[in-house]
Amino acid sequence: MNKLQFTFTVRNITDVKTNVLCITAIGTLNGQVYAVPDEYQPVTFHKEIVKLAAFTKVKNSLTKMQQTRMVLINVTEELAKIYLDEGENLQIEDFYLEEITDKRGSG
Repeated sequence: MNKLQFTFTVRNITDVKTNVLCITAIGTLNGQVYAVPDEYQPVTFHKEIVKLAAFTKVKNSLTKMQQTRMVLINVTEELAKIYLDEGENLQIEDFYLEEITDKRGSG
């Protein structure tokens, strides 16, 4: 996998007055989007992502609660070890991410 799309969102996780920059979803180039569980969302957990120049731009772009940016990031060998297993399934540590499917159109 060459690139993944990371969704960054400003959220208030701990209390109403504290904004935290989070990664709320990770998507593939073929349109699949996977939710990141609450406990893995704060960017402080994503040490390799915060080192990237793209992260600095995202951080500067998001200033208000609930603002969101979706950014394509090249998957380096280091990022692949964190976010992909040997079959290129999306994961964080030993936890597989759940795909977000839109069911509004059915039924």
